[in-house]
Amino acid sequence: MSILRTISKICVAFVGICSLLTVPVASAADSWTAPKIPKPASMPNFPERPIDFICGWGVGGGADLMSRKMCDLVRKYYGITFVVTCMPGAAGTKALDYAMRQPHDGYTVFFLAWDGYMNYLLKKTTWKPEELSLIVCAQELPGAYFVHKDDTRFKTWDDVIQYSKKNPYKLKLADVGRGGLGDFTLSLWEKATGIKLTYVPYDAPAQRYAAFSGGHCDILYEQPGDIPAILEAGARPLVFMNDKRMPEFPDTPCAKELGHDITLNLWRGVAVAADMPKDVKDYLTALFGAVAQSPEWKAFLKQIMAKDTVRVGDEAQKMFLEEYHTVGSLMKK
Repeated sequence: MSILRTISKICVAFVGICSLLTVPVASAADSWTAPKIPKPASMPNFPERPIDFICGWGVGGGADLMSRKMCDLVRKYYGITFVVTCMPGAAGTKALDYAMRQPHDGYTVFFLAWDGYMNYLLKKTTWKPEELSLIVCAQELPGAYFVHKDDTRFKTWDDVIQYSKKNPYKLKLADVGRGGLGDFTLSLWEKATGIKLTYVPYDAPAQRYAAFSGGHCDILYEQPGDIPAILEAGARPLVFMNDKRMPEFPDTPCAKELGHDITLNLWRGVAVAADMPKDVKDYLTALFGAVAQSPEWKAFLKQIMAKDTVRVGDEAQKMFLEEYHTVGSLMKK
């Protein structure tokens, strides 16, 4: 029976996550007009075939949903088809290496997140951040540590910290993979508090959520907007990696108020090779930048509890490189 309950929970979680792709949109969407975008001068018929969109994370997770939602909007407003391919492995490194080895001609774009420079800092990829161009930063979401609703051992995050010190590495933390934001965040908590958790990485979101829902892991690191079904089932956040409380969870403290400046948010976006022809890159930037201002996208951000912040073009790339240097400095400490 326990196996059947676990499978049921996986199915419920997957259905709940996929439902985010069809966000109810206010009537404002009917009156919104997508701006006209001129074709690249060097390729006036671009694109002449579907464009590959490579996502380095598994189907059903937040990265996959963001990728498909943005591509759906580009197709809706501009009639351009992007084929999303999920290629999970090594915290996004597998997909990044694949995408960057393709011709830099505009027919391959890829999902990029915090891990894009972390993997370089960890020497998991040889692609330098300067060789990547983040054309749109489409989401920013604070992560949190969740426990089961019926786990009476932990009412606060400090309860977890103190329990782990008395029972080193007995508690298991489910997360997306080594080298990711969750992994780095845990290392900051280890240094600040001495917490001792066993880190269990899962490339596939369904595996991660099943491990937590089925009781195989005690704690889940995740962004709340990515796990609506798990929240509905009763998962409780204990602390958000943010500088202020989330309005959707007014009773849950943030790391800052607990005395720890552990406030790195997860950002997600669309990227291309930096040496792509400028007019083609500008065209792709304009496409994704435009749909990121649409009512559908703003409604999507609200539903997944993301910050209402979108960065496009040079502003997105500046953020990407500045945070790369910030994280590099933190790693040295």
